[in-house]
Amino acid sequence: SLSNMYKKIMKMVSFGEKVILVSIGFFVILILIINTRKIYKSISAIGISMISSGVIFIIAKIYINTKIKIQTITVLNSVCSTTLRNILQELLDNIITYGIIFSVIGLVLIILSNLIHNIKKYGLEEEL
Repeated sequence: SLSNMYKKIMKMVSFGEKVILVSIGFFVILILIINTRKIYKSISAIGISMISSGVIFIIAKIYINTKIKIQTITVLNSVCSTTLRNILQELLDNIITYGIIFSVIGLVLIILSNLIHNIKKYGLEEEL
């Protein structure tokens, strides 16, 4: 039935999200291990890529919402249409959520890398 199909699709989407997050974590750790001498450059590069990904996700969501009216999609009958609309809406909601999260984390990483670089270069000097 469509209800079972909807549950299977949402389970696959959830699994895909977990795989993506684990692979991102793996590659971040790998980059940091490879570049231990200038760790601030690695953190900055990761931050820039995360901001880029986040902005692309946000722009994609806005673009899709302006070009496609999800609530007007009709396929076969009302049950199929409702199921398809729900799936698409959940996917778009996840896209905007991840876009915001990636952008914020990227910004924090860039600021953190600049702080690490300045502390290594100039040390912690107290100003009175």
